[in-house]
This record gives sequence, structure tokens and C-alpha cells, in this order.
Amino acid sequence: MKPTIFIAILALFCAPYSAVAQSKVETSKKELSGGSSSSSGNTATSRKSSDEDGDDDADPENVSLFVDITLGIFRYGLIGKYSTEDHLYNNLSAYPYCTELTGNFDEVEPETKYRFRVDVKDNFLYRNSDLFANHLAVKVRPHHAFHLDADYYHIFEQQTATGNHDLALYYFNFGYDRLRMAQLNLGWTIGMSYVGSGVDRGGFSFGFNGEMFLPANISLLASTKWSWINSKPVHAYDLGVRYHIKRFFVNGGFEKQVIASQHYNFLSLGGGVYF
Repeated sequence: MKPTIFIAILALFCAPYSAVAQSKVETSKKELSGGSSSSSGNTATSRKSSDEDGDDDADPENVSLFVDITLGIFRYGLIGKYSTEDHLYNNLSAYPYCTELTGNFDEVEPETKYRFRVDVKDNFLYRNSDLFANHLAVKVRPHHAFHLDADYYHIFEQQTATGNHDLALYYFNFGYDRLRMAQLNLGWTIGMSYVGSGVDRGGFSFGFNGEMFLPANISLLASTKWSWINSKPVHAYDLGVRYHIKRFFVNGGFEKQVIASQHYNFLSLGGGVYF
């Protein structure tokens, strides 16, 4: 009886330690690398379903309506109507607040247009002394309407029981600014994600981002990037406040990554420059 009680007490003490000792980073990597057990079943089910649906001929009028709606959403919702939306012609500014209450876009004379700009930022992300990360982002703006984005996250985890672990996450996206106002820009991105560190897999990604410019050289920004690798989520969220000092800025806020079943919540602090 006594040995049984001793083992039960020992188990109670060891259980929480085991939960804490388990590496979040290694769990994410293992889940992203694992195979999908239900893929064959889902494929067979979808094939059967498509065969059954194929028996019914599609109504040409319904197909035409669906195409018109889809094209309308894409044109007016995602691209915009240049004939009626004057803000779509706003030019890219040299840098935010280069003039009073000017954000990323401004109405300027043709001879002072800026058609190319590179925005670089680097944030240190902190959860605790055992879990922290770095986020380097480069946004290349070759034209006032679109930009090319590259984001590099490197997450570090230190544990006494299991040692040090790290995970590298990349996003490469094409971005389009749907709203180009002097005090507000809002747009979408589309591209791919990639997880290194032994996982070495990529996936499709898309998201949204925006920035609002307030008085006193302060702006509020938010962005989301959604992706899936091996049917597991690989998402990134960013919410922050930025203070602009001519071509430089400092920022702080909150960043979160969802990698497979693991959630990484960080406070962020960093800065950057506009070239």
C-alpha cells in the first residue's frame, strides 16, 4: 500500500514538470513535418462526392451570374475603380510625415513623385527569458500601387530539461494597397510561407495590412498573414504603435504566431528606416 501511495504522489509532482518540459518549438516542428492520416479518406470522399455532383448539369445562367459576381468582387473589392476613386492615384511619399499629416501616400506635384521606396524594420519579441524571437521585415515599393514583402521570424526556446530549440519562419508576399489615402492605407497580400529548421516545407499565404496616421507623428498599424503547411495553421499577427522621426521610426506592440497547435504570444519592441 505504501509503495502505491508513494508512486501516486511522485506522479503528481512529475506530471506538471513533464508538461512544462515539453518544447513548444519541437511540438510545432513535429506537427508540421508529420503526414496527414486522413488525406486518402478525404480524397476518396471528395471523389465520390464530385462524381455524384457531376450527374447534375450546371445551369449556364447560374454559372454566368457566379462569374460576374466573382469578377465584380475582385475588381471593385480588391482592386478598386480607378475612374471614380481619386485616392488610387495618390503618390507614394518619401516617408511618413515628410509633410504635415502625410502617411505613406500623398498628393504631390508630378515633378516630386516618389516611385520607389524600401521600408525596413526589426523587432525583438519577448515572452519570457525562455521564449523570445526576432522579426525582420523588408517591404520593397517599386510602384505606388503595390509592394513586395519579405518577413523573417526566428523563434528561440531555452529549456533546462530539453536544451535549446529554434524555428525559422519566412513569408514572401506580393502586396496591393487598396486604399491609398494620406492618413490611411489598407491592402492585401498574397504569396507563400516557408518553415525551415528541419521542417523545410512551404505553403500558400494571404493576409491584410493597414496603417492609420495620427497627429504628433504617431501611427497605428495592424497586419495578418494566414497560411497552412501540411494542413496545419502557420499564421502571424502584428498590432503596434509607431513613432516617426523623419526617415526613422521606433515601434512597440504585440505579435502572435500560430504554428500548428502552438501559440506564441510576444511583446514587441524595435525600429526601422525608410530608404
